[in-house]
Amino acid sequence: MRKINKGVEPISLTNFKNENPLLKYSDLNEGRESIRVDIRAACLKEQYFLCAYCCNRINDTNSHNEHIIPQKSNEGANLTLDFENNIIASCEAPFHCGHKKDNKIIALTPLMNKCESEIVYQLNGKMTHTTPEAQATISTLNLRIKALENKRKQIIDLVLFNYVDDLENIALEQDYFLKLIIEELSTPNDEGKLEAFTPVIVNVLRHFNS
Repeated sequence: MRKINKGVEPISLTNFKNENPLLKYSDLNEGRESIRVDIRAACLKEQYFLCAYCCNRINDTNSHNEHIIPQKSNEGANLTLDFENNIIASCEAPFHCGHKKDNKIIALTPLMNKCESEIVYQLNGKMTHTTPEAQATISTLNLRIKALENKRKQIIDLVLFNYVDDLENIALEQDYFLKLIIEELSTPNDEGKLEAFTPVIVNVLRHFNS
């Protein structure tokens, strides 16, 4: 995961809530679908077009508006239109991330700073955890699925090979060089996008740089 810094909600959503204080996200239909589109566009922009959970690249056609606290839960019933605290963009993968989470509650979310430290990625694409909350969240989102592990490893190998000749000895690189790589990888391109799984690679490097 990568910590998401939420921005200002779309003006269309603000206007809808002001005009309809008793309505919920499920009421964004029958001519109001454009508000859902605005919400997703805002989430994609602030997430640099990466899935909030797995960090794969997403766009407006292969993602959905995800409620961290499910709409059908008691806790989330009054948070369905809370852009700042409860709405992010997730990929459409059926076996992990938002669709896998469904109506379950997760203890560690992309809105928490500690999501970047309590989930730890490795060079081989695998992931581990430092807290029970992180372990439970990884399980609920199914982030250890083999397909994701393979994708992470492929991207880690491909990207880091551009910087380091011997990945097995990356821990021997000087701190300042690893920091330069982290800074470059963390900088969005001219379209405001990060490459797929960039936060995963940054997490790996920070582990060596700690």
